[in-house]
Amino acid sequence: MKPPDSAGEKGRARMKLDITTTNQAIERLLETTENPRHRFLLQAYHRHRYLEIAGRYEEIFAPDMMVEDPVYHFHALGINTTLEGQDAIRNLYRTWSETGECVKYTDDENAMYIYKAREEMVWPYDDRGRLIGEDVWEVDPGEAEIIELDPADVITTREAAEILNPLIKPLPAFDETVMGVARSRR
Repeated sequence: MKPPDSAGEKGRARMKLDITTTNQAIERLLETTENPRHRFLLQAYHRHRYLEIAGRYEEIFAPDMMVEDPVYHFHALGINTTLEGQDAIRNLYRTWSETGECVKYTDDENAMYIYKAREEMVWPYDDRGRLIGEDVWEVDPGEAEIIELDPADVITTREAAEILNPLIKPLPAFDETVMGVARSRR
C-alpha cells in the first residue's frame, strides 16, 4: 500500500493491496531451503495463509494440515483469549470469512479500515508437519495505526479467493517429501 501523498488523503489508503505478495518472503525461503522438513513446513504455512485470506478456511482443518486438538492464543487488539479445539477455531475462521476480516479488519458497519500493527506469531507444528496452534502477540499496541479505506479499495473475501485460488497449491505427501518414503496403499 502506498502512503498518503497529500494532507487531504492522510489516513486514507490509495490503492488495493496486492494480496498475491503476502507470501513473497516464504517463496524466497523456499528457493534456498534444502532441508525437506523445513521445506514442508514452509509449504504448509504458505498454503494456510492463502487459504485463510481466500476464505477457504475449511481446508485448513484437513488432517494433513492441523492436529485434532489445536490451541490458539491471541494477545492483540485488546483481546487476550485462548481458543481450544477445531470447533472453536473453525468458528473464528468462519466469522472472519463471513465478515471479510480474513482480508481486512472492519471497525464499524459503515466504513472499512486496515489495522496496521506489528505482531509476533509462533506457529508450532507436530512431527508430521501439522499445525498445533497459533500464538499471536501484538508487539506494541501504542504504535498501531487505523487507516480508513476508500470503498473502491476494499478487497472482498470473494475477490481474494478469485485472486489467490490459482496460487493455492495442495501440500505434497509428508512421507515422500520429508522422509523419501512412498505412503503404502491399503
